[in-house]
Amino acid sequence: MRFLIKYSFITLFISIATAIYLLCCTTPGLVFELRYLTSFLPGTFQVDKIRGTLFKGFSLEAIHYQTKEEDITVKSLMLSWHPEQLLQGKLSIGSLILEQPNIILLSTDAASSTVSLDDFKKWHRINIHQLIVHQLKLQKADLRLDLTGELNDQWNFHWKLLIPTLKTVCKDCLGSFQGEGNIAGKRFVPTINAMIEGSQIVTAQQRIGKLMGDAHIVLQPKQNSTIHLVATQLKINDNLIKKIAITLTGNMDYVKNTLVAQAKMNIAQNGTIDMAASLPEFSGLTHPKQAVLAAIQLNFTNLEPLTYLLPVIQHPRGVLQGTLNITGTVSKPKWTGVLNLKQGHVAIHDLGIHLNDILLTGTLDKTNKMVLSGSFRSAAGHGQVQGDVDLNSSQFPLALSVQGSHLNLLHLPKYKIAVSPDVKINFIYPNLELQGKVKVTKATIKLKNYINTVALPDETVYVGETKAQTPSILAAIKLHIALDLGDDVYFSYKDFETNLGGQLVIDQAPNRPATAIGEIHAIKGSYTMYGQSLKIKTGRLIFAGNLLTNPGLNIEAIRRVKSVNASSNVLMPSLESYVGTDTIVGVRIIGTAENPHVTLFSIPAGLSQEQILSSLGGEGAALMGAISALNPGVSKVSGMTDKLTKMLGLTEVNITSVQTFDKVTNQVQSTPSFVIGKRISKKLSLHYSVGIFNPVSVFNVRYQINKNWAIQSETSTIENGADILYGFERP
Repeated sequence: MRFLIKYSFITLFISIATAIYLLCCTTPGLVFELRYLTSFLPGTFQVDKIRGTLFKGFSLEAIHYQTKEEDITVKSLMLSWHPEQLLQGKLSIGSLILEQPNIILLSTDAASSTVSLDDFKKWHRINIHQLIVHQLKLQKADLRLDLTGELNDQWNFHWKLLIPTLKTVCKDCLGSFQGEGNIAGKRFVPTINAMIEGSQIVTAQQRIGKLMGDAHIVLQPKQNSTIHLVATQLKINDNLIKKIAITLTGNMDYVKNTLVAQAKMNIAQNGTIDMAASLPEFSGLTHPKQAVLAAIQLNFTNLEPLTYLLPVIQHPRGVLQGTLNITGTVSKPKWTGVLNLKQGHVAIHDLGIHLNDILLTGTLDKTNKMVLSGSFRSAAGHGQVQGDVDLNSSQFPLALSVQGSHLNLLHLPKYKIAVSPDVKINFIYPNLELQGKVKVTKATIKLKNYINTVALPDETVYVGETKAQTPSILAAIKLHIALDLGDDVYFSYKDFETNLGGQLVIDQAPNRPATAIGEIHAIKGSYTMYGQSLKIKTGRLIFAGNLLTNPGLNIEAIRRVKSVNASSNVLMPSLESYVGTDTIVGVRIIGTAENPHVTLFSIPAGLSQEQILSSLGGEGAALMGAISALNPGVSKVSGMTDKLTKMLGLTEVNITSVQTFDKVTNQVQSTPSFVIGKRISKKLSLHYSVGIFNPVSVFNVRYQINKNWAIQSETSTIENGADILYGFERP
């Protein structure tokens, strides 16, 4: 019985040993093992030829493995390894040779098409003594990585990456990216060289027209690595930066489980950023609880790049320095530090002003808010700013309060305005909110005459030009400003001049026109035309919640003249015609700026519109000019002249410019004249004109022979003459 039991154990042992030998040391055993193991794998596994054994190494040819997530083909695989290391939880490969491996990462929907680091972290703790790869191809959607080379004691790999659509690796990105390079050097301290190029890269709020760069990365302690990047047509929050060049130099070391890094960034020739960081108990940059200790030093002496972010400013100068400290973890960093701007200067050409002696300090606290305080000078005025920027939000909300006295707001040929503001500014892109008080301490506004200016319609298209678009920040502005015009505001327009006073409360909602409540009034105003002066007795622009561009009008312009005998038929009276006491005549404008109503009046009342116009005598031209200047396009005055024409039975009654020849200066000159005319027949007409300011009278007789020929005779106080005229029309 004992012999039988002993024999049975020996037989069992030999059977097990034989089975182990067959499985581990023979090709049929390897075939069986592969078939058995692959039966547990998802998908299908196929191989055409199998050579070798599990323990001594083997080779496979024409491998094809496919699942719902990946499709892998390998022309041939040769493996020499140490399976006993598996008992220690390690995979030790002596030699691995892959011939034309092709890996396609399949995607079933848009979400799964995104590549993450987890795609390449399925295998870890692998030790490969020799790796030879011939023409490896990794694909996912349109992403493709080609790799060829070998690893022994030295790295010798060449790689090429092509990403035609960045959405493959970043679902919120657009554009394309490509790069190539090599990995060389010693096994544990390789050197990576790369050339990269990106085009039309778009993220949530950034856009890069073109990105070029190169990198030389040395994975050896305390050996510097260098990265050069050049971005063109960079757009951040709708602000265009034409070109920016960055050079980053730094090194790393690993000491006592702590990753230590130092780096220096040069941004073109504008300034530098020095960084020093340590990551104790280093467990990976992507580990959310990885501790961080870092310090950053900034030093910028050229602030010209600010014009890319703020196109409204020009020639920014100053010195920007600061220190920032980072603590906490990778997922929840805490920032503290101080930034200082000294000797600052900036010009705003659109406003004609310069801000000088800018001093600004920003203190970053543990709540991740930058607290701002500073001062500046504008001409003879001084201003102060206080506020903060919230860095917890990607929109960086800005809240500022600005106080000042006698600050230049505008300094242009037509506008010179100084103000004392006390306003608060809130900005969350693209919305801007202003509220507070502004007092105009001094202003001089001198406008040209735009009465005869012809403006093209808004829909006019200029060939070769792009129609200017209104900045979105202006459309999104919100206003609540109390405006006080003070007591030193001078305004002139053509021959109109006055001092202005008053107060307004201006309100504007986003994407809506501005409205106002209050009044602007004229102080000691006058209007002069053709040497005649009208006094502005009342000049009020009234706002009662209406549009800022359409105020209510209450304007009276007057002139004191001698009374005229009402029964007199003299249309242009001389000084001898005046008798009696003074009479006030003038023009009154009421209504709104968009719909004004113009009337003539007299004090005492009783004079007709024609008598008022007649009583002004030479001032009639001045009054007509004043009315047309205040209300261009209104036909009421021409209606009065039409009435006079019908009343007197004339063909023409007008105030116009008549040309005469001056023998002294030997030049033709124009003089304002009062003109009356009468058409006797279809061919014969008479005209008589008398100068308003020059004593020149002209009597003109014209006879039209036919369509092209006419005879004209002129008799004046200067000379007499006759002309034969010929005229024609061009087709």
